[in-house]
Amino acid sequence: MQSVVHKDLEAKHSILVGVRITKLEYDRLKEKLDAYEYLQSENVFRQRDRVRKVVASLDKDGNKVIDWEEFKAFAAQYGEDLSEKEAKSLIRKIDKDGNGTLDADEFYDWWKAPLGDFDGSKLQAMHIRLRAKDLPLEEVSSVKRAPLTRGASLWGKMRTAMNVVQYYKTTWKKLPSDPAKLAAMQQSAAEEGKILKQVTLVRHGQSEANAAWDIHKCETWHFDPSLTELGQEQARERQMELEKEGLVPQLVVASPMQRTLQTCLYVCSHLKGQVPFITHPLIREYLTSADDIGSMRAYIQEKYPEFNHDIVPYNDFWWYIPPDSVVEGETLEDHKARYKARNGWREPIPHVAGRVSAFEKFLVERPETNFIVVTHGDFIECMTGANLKNAQKVVLEIDPLKPVVPRTSRD
Repeated sequence: MQSVVHKDLEAKHSILVGVRITKLEYDRLKEKLDAYEYLQSENVFRQRDRVRKVVASLDKDGNKVIDWEEFKAFAAQYGEDLSEKEAKSLIRKIDKDGNGTLDADEFYDWWKAPLGDFDGSKLQAMHIRLRAKDLPLEEVSSVKRAPLTRGASLWGKMRTAMNVVQYYKTTWKKLPSDPAKLAAMQQSAAEEGKILKQVTLVRHGQSEANAAWDIHKCETWHFDPSLTELGQEQARERQMELEKEGLVPQLVVASPMQRTLQTCLYVCSHLKGQVPFITHPLIREYLTSADDIGSMRAYIQEKYPEFNHDIVPYNDFWWYIPPDSVVEGETLEDHKARYKARNGWREPIPHVAGRVSAFEKFLVERPETNFIVVTHGDFIECMTGANLKNAQKVVLEIDPLKPVVPRTSRD
């Protein structure tokens, strides 16, 4: 959330300061804000941190809460001249513990709560809250993004983006095997203005860690394992199936784990030289054990030159590490030893959900409409919400909602 005292933000809204909001304007801004928050839903911790900074900027006496006088000053920035009675009345509606002030959590809950329908009897409160929620919406959240300058401020980054927010909803569906049903799906999508992208989801074959687990039923500390002979055979079977079907995607995307890279080279061997192969760390496995700790890019780049690894960070770990476990300059071997000494850690589900959203965004932004994605079973289930068979063909249905153009005048 941009600081409410930011001069550029004040200038952006100066045309509306002191102007009583109308139902039409309220509904238009509510649509923009709903779309923005839908796209940013995985960034809860970052949003809360920004709101804490806003509260700190309003807290003039340093007691870490907002009293009625500070709230009155906050409202004045949006052209609402509250009396003491009005400021206290609004605080009472937001204040959860009844102490007459707002702490960061109470302010965040008020800021984050969905906007209701227009209510002409509550114009003052609606105007304040709407302006507080109206973040810089020039950020491009789905399609093309202008180049960003390293080190630029948040507002500077927003300003360099396009002037239209394109937002969308995504739905995963199984690809119909019946040509008539597929044609009907495509026709319906065209009529509704939706975009369909075909994705063939391939799970890796059996790995050394999978085989060890089947025997010992416990963690065996296999870091970034390779495929077993059975796993190689499983991958070759998938390859024969796909080649027989005549499937030729426009792009092959693989997780940077060795078991997925090896699976991909078997499964897509008939496509070498015809289709680009890339790796993407977003589709790595949900980290729950040692086999979900990967290898450094320099290693996989040398061992698997068939892929473009540009998206994988070069000198950094690209798998999940808890914030309290990050050690600057740590070697991979030391990292593995520390992981084992701690008896491992697990990636939080919200973090995986964030990766899913980011990868869907990647697919939406790509010009291709047909992909093979070689990844992991748990990630596929998190992304599609279903336990799919291997090499299942699915459709990513993209429903572009109406582009939102930021207002530049009071028309």
